[in-house]
Amino acid sequence: MDNISPLEELRKHFPVKSEEMAQIAGTQYQNYRKYERKLQAADSTSRTTVNIDMLVKWADFFAVSFDWLLGRTDKPYNDSILLSLEASCKFLQKNKLNLSSVLTNRKAVTSSIAIPKKYLDPATRQKNYTQNTRARIITYINLLRFFNEKLSSNANDDDVLMEIDNIIPKLDCAFRNINS
Repeated sequence: MDNISPLEELRKHFPVKSEEMAQIAGTQYQNYRKYERKLQAADSTSRTTVNIDMLVKWADFFAVSFDWLLGRTDKPYNDSILLSLEASCKFLQKNKLNLSSVLTNRKAVTSSIAIPKKYLDPATRQKNYTQNTRARIITYINLLRFFNEKLSSNANDDDVLMEIDNIIPKLDCAFRNINS
């Protein structure tokens, strides 16, 4: 894992601040930093004190396997986990992602993103999209929901609005990122 924990890898990849990682799991910033360091530790004793509920929240949010977060596998994605998370996403029932249903606190937003037909059916989705792309789509949806909740407490937060504006085109590109 190149001497960084899987949590840190996720945080830097998307990018999500440490404070936001703590909020995602419903814990304090200091606790998140401890978890990040413990998951990076080489000895298994340090890892056993990590709160399992927190790991489940992060694994579901970022659509990665629990075993990958614990460093027990090099493969972050698992098809059965992805299928389960995708099945729980209500937006897959239609051919468009209605952003106003995800972003209830955003005043001016593109009304929808077209979801390609190849993504709607689980069998063709597995055939045409990599696990990485499917996990990114789930994560972007979760990030939009997360930032929407942050807006509910402060509707004029320019940083949060900018995060939302940055995620929407990434999500749109991920839907169109089909394997050749």
